[in-house]
Amino acid sequence: MKHFIFQNSRKLSVIFGLLLSPFIAFANAGSPMVWFGVFHLLVVNGIIGIIESRLLLKYKLVNKTGLIILGNYISMFVGLYCVAPYFTNNIYHINFWSGESFIYHSSYVSDWIITFLIGFFLSFITTLVIEYPFFYFSLKNKADRKQLFYPFFKANGVTNLAMACIYFVFIFLSS
Repeated sequence: MKHFIFQNSRKLSVIFGLLLSPFIAFANAGSPMVWFGVFHLLVVNGIIGIIESRLLLKYKLVNKTGLIILGNYISMFVGLYCVAPYFTNNIYHINFWSGESFIYHSSYVSDWIITFLIGFFLSFITTLVIEYPFFYFSLKNKADRKQLFYPFFKANGVTNLAMACIYFVFIFLSS
């Protein structure tokens, strides 16, 4: 078991190191926020699903990791095509898909931070609603479904908070 944990922590360290490498190498070919966003959409959602699956195992909730990963990708698409465009279109009156940064449309940083936090909260609620059925049906033992909500909520809370913090760091480093 210790060997398994050490191997996974080493892999996560390599992934995190690769994420930070553009800052270390001053490879400014694109905004770190943009490139991290693409990386998050394509790769990190799978990693998040694996982490959430492993967090459920700490509660002895044996699950099908593939279903949890699928739920993460579906909630990502809803966030990308519904939640994010709603905020940029209705609050900042710009097209989400235009590539224009909505940070510069606020006269005060505090306005942007409040909007970010509201968007984060609504994305979190959306994620809970979309992903819960995937977590529910991923459990191999149907009797475990009664005790799923708290571990599900905690796993999603941990991963969403970690991603929000990472995005916050990238936003401030790229601005």
